Amino acid sequence: MPRLTPQRLYEKSRWAALKTSFRSTLFVLHSLPPLPMLNLVLHAGLASLKLPVCLTDEAGAHNVDCPVCDPAGLGALAAQPEVPFAHHVNSVLVCSITGKLMEGEGREPLALPNGRVYSREALEAMALENGGVIVCARTGDRYDFLDARKVFIS
Repeated sequence: MPRLTPQRLYEKSRWAALKTSFRSTLFVLHSLPPLPMLNLVLHAGLASLKLPVCLTDEAGAHNVDCPVCDPAGLGALAAQPEVPFAHHVNSVLVCSITGKLMEGEGREPLALPNGRVYSREALEAMALENGGVIVCARTGDRYDFLDARKVFIS
């Protein structure tokens, strides 16, 4: 260990180290977290909402009602590595066209030939407007309503 001379004791880097030491000791003595409480609360809330799809650049994959999907707002905070992904044991399917849960009579999920899944309610309404033709909301591909297949989730 190098010997501390009086010149080295008063260097600017020593003052920064002393400030950091006092600050961390103060936090430990008063049982305070090193981050502001607002940051901790925001991290906890965003961690419950953050999904891998929220951070993808795929067009149409983002939900307009999801604060994590907004890259300009809270999405920038949620993208930080210390905010973990949410762990959902039971998932629900939400139609990206109607925004409603895909459960119950008339709302069961249907898969298009390109693999995208939407609710029967949304696809039937779209087929009625377009003469039996469905336009995928994400890719723009066009299909006949009879090409959609029911999805069974186990």
